Amino acid sequence: MKIIFLCLCILSFGICGQAFSEKGVYQTCLNNPTIQSERSDELKKLFESDQREREEMGQANPEDLIHIAKNDLLRRKRVGEIFAEGCFKTPGDYLSAALIYQHGDVPDHYMQAFIWAKEAVELGEPNAKSLMAVAIDRYLVSVGKKQLCGTQASVVFDSSAPCYCLQPVELGFPDDRRQTECGRSLNESFEWLASLNASNNCPNTYCDQALRKVPKGSIIGFW
Repeated sequence: MKIIFLCLCILSFGICGQAFSEKGVYQTCLNNPTIQSERSDELKKLFESDQREREEMGQANPEDLIHIAKNDLLRRKRVGEIFAEGCFKTPGDYLSAALIYQHGDVPDHYMQAFIWAKEAVELGEPNAKSLMAVAIDRYLVSVGKKQLCGTQASVVFDSSAPCYCLQPVELGFPDDRRQTECGRSLNESFEWLASLNASNNCPNTYCDQALRKVPKGSIIGFW
């Protein structure tokens, strides 16, 4: 037991020692602007990497998708580490982190993306509003609930051509709030759907999918 205790003490001392500068001052993004600047730059580069890979993807084959998925995971891990350091500060930091988590693969990733995008909006980043809408809709649909903003469409393949449909929308969410909070009305969502179906003879309608209602109070601070 004494040996184990000694090892733990040595390990703890090593970890604590790494958290202090040469002058014995604990260094974080809160008291070291250089670290904060470095982390903000890194978040921006992670954001740019995410977007660049998707722009270069073109007509992606399965191997490309696997490659991007692996890199998405690495980006999420690094964003999580930077968040754990307490180094999210600027609207851009929250926007970058939200975009990367929006490309996650489980509901918790989408909810986290929504929280960070909402924070970016509240800090004055207007470009985060559309990302906030996409993230909360993606979260809701992924857990079997109706979307609020109308950003999520699905493709249905039949014998002729692929058709896009709009995932069911929570109509209890007022359209004036949809316009204000999400940056688009329900009519604009259907116009977007029509643009997806422009080259095909497809009906612009809701998907035939049973999703649960989203009553007021379901999303704290939003609806």
